[in-house]
Amino acid sequence: MRHPIGQQTKGKECPKGKNQHKMVQGQLSEWELTSHVPTFNPQDVQIWKLSLKISEAIRAELWPTLSLDEQERAQRFIQPHDQLGFVAVRGQLRWLLGQHLGIDPAAVTFSYGEKGKPRLAKGNGADLNLKFNLSHSHGIALIALTTDQELGVDLEQISTQIDYEGITQRFLASGEQEALFNQPEAQRCATFFQLWTRKEACIKAMGGSIAQGLEQIDVSMGLEQTTNTIILPQAGNVSTTLFIHDLQPMTGYAGALATTSSADNLQRYTLDFPASING
Repeated sequence: MRHPIGQQTKGKECPKGKNQHKMVQGQLSEWELTSHVPTFNPQDVQIWKLSLKISEAIRAELWPTLSLDEQERAQRFIQPHDQLGFVAVRGQLRWLLGQHLGIDPAAVTFSYGEKGKPRLAKGNGADLNLKFNLSHSHGIALIALTTDQELGVDLEQISTQIDYEGITQRFLASGEQEALFNQPEAQRCATFFQLWTRKEACIKAMGGSIAQGLEQIDVSMGLEQTTNTIILPQAGNVSTTLFIHDLQPMTGYAGALATTSSADNLQRYTLDFPASING
């Protein structure tokens, strides 16, 4: 399934200059700039914001930390900036994981779930039980890290070029459509991205992909709250509880985190990546 946000569509576009949601304005000051990676305490969740615009010198240091498969994937990108972005996000992910695991970034190995969700391969920090998820959009990325629980993170640049009303009517649950269209028109675009990133984060936390379950998940509760709890019905009369946190890493972006346990200590960091990882 092609990602709906990436499609250029005709219809009701977001109004320019009106893409900030009032309830997350204060988050811009909550991201701590650091190159130090704190250790985990129980129930900690770390969210790392990082730039995909890296120097050629940093790219040259990150390249040999990638696996052969990752290097081959990078070389398949046609546009140089796409290749650079892939190297930047995978290399910095490896560096962060290596810092937590106490191993060289090149020694980090991954496996993938049925729906393609990446995870650490067996033997990588089994005692820590480290979990991670990542998302990137237009030059920045978010990496979420925690222990002993599943999580999903999503990031989107708030675009004025998409038909958000058409996507809403096609992919959002009825309750979400009602919540969106009850918003003042000037707030609807930002609300759409708030709902969309919540949905993607929930699907990723459950190990799925964007092709599954969009219309079955309703994340419209508590739009004025940055933290919410939802209960998702599953097969066999089993339900899953997810904890949602709205994020605003930069002006003009929307993000969300979903976890399977309460994130009692959510820490937001901006990665000040070292000038050299070999010194």
